[in-house]
Amino acid sequence: MKAIALTYDYDLEKMKSNGRFWADKVYSKDVSTIFKYSAASYATFLHHNPDIPLELYTNDIDMLKSCMDEYDVNVDKIKYIDYTEEINKSKEHHYIFQPLVDLLYNTHEEGEYRIRIDNDLIWRGEIPKINESKDVLIWKFERYVRDGNPAMGEILVCQTVVNNIDFKEYNVGVLGYPKGYPMKELYDTCNEMSAVDIISVSDLGTHVWHVCEQTAESWIFHKYNYNVIETVNFVDHYHENKMKCLEEAKFLLKKQ
Repeated sequence: MKAIALTYDYDLEKMKSNGRFWADKVYSKDVSTIFKYSAASYATFLHHNPDIPLELYTNDIDMLKSCMDEYDVNVDKIKYIDYTEEINKSKEHHYIFQPLVDLLYNTHEEGEYRIRIDNDLIWRGEIPKINESKDVLIWKFERYVRDGNPAMGEILVCQTVVNNIDFKEYNVGVLGYPKGYPMKELYDTCNEMSAVDIISVSDLGTHVWHVCEQTAESWIFHKYNYNVIETVNFVDHYHENKMKCLEEAKFLLKKQ
């Protein structure tokens, strides 16, 4: 078992064009701030899961390493990987989270249980014992796709690509991939979803459903009947207030 995460600077204008019009209020324009709250989040993961290797993919190893070195955690478990070229290439795609989608596909290991963690989580406990062939870890259940707002485009996307809206949508801020997970099918499904033009239903004037990878993952869980385990009882997800991670991880800062 190992964990992976992706840390880089975001294109806020593209985020807004993808329907995330609140991006300026949630995502920092300052690159160093993004790396600081990311490091705070990763530090809490390592604190509670000190024996799980953590691979950090990024376009600035020096900055991320400097931020991580501020915390009193087992940094020996971290492997820093320069992903600059791949991030820049993926950024050319119209879908804002394509760098993450490409990372998951390009680094997939068939025989390894991998946990993909967002950079705005605060871990309160350790990962429980799981069946590495059947169990999927997620942050929490949100709703059924059919109960979503049609004007957001998700329902149209699912009707078009998988011809089904009667499955659960999960928030995948935490995402544990079992061994043998059909990553190629996920990758293709996500790309098909992001290619669906939702302008005909969108009340935001956008062409893309802004969390296609989350919906594609949820579909795969449903299709293959994976055992889904929520982590919301021991992980806080500050997706609407990412700076909160810095405050919540203060107890791990090295003593001056």
